[in-house]
Amino acid sequence: MILSAFSLEGKVAVVTGCDTGLGQGMALGLAQAGCDIVGINIVEPTETIKQVTALGPRHWRLSARMVRVNPRWQKCWRE
Repeated sequence: MILSAFSLEGKVAVVTGCDTGLGQGMALGLAQAGCDIVGINIVEPTETIKQVTALGPRHWRLSARMVRVNPRWQKCWRE
């Protein structure tokens, strides 16, 4: 399998928005490569959790709302 050349076993990835769309695709792709997943979402990504754990890696869920930006960080992004 081609993924053996890109093994991520023993690694942990933090994926935001892994309940649908691109975030879910990234979480599943990383899990296929052997990576454990920490999913940060507003809602519980039940389908993603099922799919990741079926592949073998572990999935941890953190609930967070990441929509506000600290004004001090905005200055850094503009520079």
